[in-house]
Amino acid sequence: MSNLRQGHWKGDPALAVGHDLQGKTLGILGMGAIGRRIQQRATVSGMTVIYHNRSKLDAEMAGPAKFVTFEELLKTSDALSLNLPSNPRTRHIISSEQFKLMKPTCVIINTARGAVLDENALVEALNGGLIA
Repeated sequence: MSNLRQGHWKGDPALAVGHDLQGKTLGILGMGAIGRRIQQRATVSGMTVIYHNRSKLDAEMAGPAKFVTFEELLKTSDALSLNLPSNPRTRHIISSEQFKLMKPTCVIINTARGAVLDENALVEALNGGLIA
């Protein structure tokens, strides 16, 4: 309370709380209905949106999002949103090798079901500082 009364409500030094989205790149893996909704919200928040999907969407469905290769998606995303169905083809689509390609500050948002993300590899990547 004394910090608040002295006008030091942010702490000393100021604590980092959250991430500023504006100007960041959101990568969307799986641009179905959920991915397109996320794209709309991210664009309004001032983010650049890139995506990778089984196939490139027409311009109307993709909106301002740019279709990129899977590798480019991993290398350039500041945040990566996973919106995939769980099936044998998508099992562990994000694992150790993919984490090595990501920025060390990348944040992963996993809305996918099942084992799309290799959880053991995720723990290793977090502990090793490969991702945020």
